[in-house]
Amino acid sequence: MKQKVLVFPLLCVLLFVIGVTVFGLSLFHQDDSFTPPVAELNARSGRPVVPEELGWSELYQEGMPYSLYICGVCEPNEENQIAVWFYNPAENDVLLSMKVYDGDTCIGETGFLKPDEYVQYVSVDQKLDEGADIRYEIIGYEPNTYYSAGTVSLNTSVSYEQEA
Repeated sequence: MKQKVLVFPLLCVLLFVIGVTVFGLSLFHQDDSFTPPVAELNARSGRPVVPEELGWSELYQEGMPYSLYICGVCEPNEENQIAVWFYNPAENDVLLSMKVYDGDTCIGETGFLKPDEYVQYVSVDQKLDEGADIRYEIIGYEPNTYYSAGTVSLNTSVSYEQEA
């Protein structure tokens, strides 16, 4: 009879030890995987020559860790592409990528650009209405670690070329 009485407490202790071990292992085996951003497949090297009417200019303020160039005029074409002429200057030590937002919804994005690379167009997944407010969000990454180098936002409105 004494043997049966000892089996139950031993079984409880054994289950407790197994539970603590599984819990401890789960703490050490958390998924810390990080998927780095991908390179922009349509990136071109060098500084682009951009039509003046697209409002291409440098975005930089004192204290920013990087500068960039982009078009302020948002003029989508029939393929739902916006000519952004997004350029990462050669002087930068960061990788840059861009997302396009309609409200809180991301409707398009680029891969990252290395210094002295640009992308002419960003594709969006919906037709944009004349006058719609959109936001470009530019994200900087440190090249080796992909740690954040800061984010810059640019608000603009959709406009379609008016025929005379």
